Amino acid sequence: MISKLIILLMTLNPWFGVFAYKAIVTHHNVCSYKDMTYRSVRVQKQDDKCDVIYTKLGKDERIASRKAEDSCKTVFNTIVKNLEEGRWSCRKAFASGFTIENS
Repeated sequence: MISKLIILLMTLNPWFGVFAYKAIVTHHNVCSYKDMTYRSVRVQKQDDKCDVIYTKLGKDERIASRKAEDSCKTVFNTIVKNLEEGRWSCRKAFASGFTIENS
């Protein structure tokens, strides 16, 4: 229940789409540490490029920007793997195809 609330709050957070102007989220995981600290990792596809975005304490950071979505997916998977190896619990936040529009 708490993780669903965190996902909702992250979605409504005005910083969530700070890098996005009509981007489609193709991969998105929310990771928690002892159900107290949360991080978000997502791949956003926009036009002819993709970005890997890492959210910590409600602030987005662009980790990578690539032309090929497979390259972004590799970076995404590496970040999730590193978090899980650090005893973070990660799971998919929502289905791919979610669209972010910055107004």
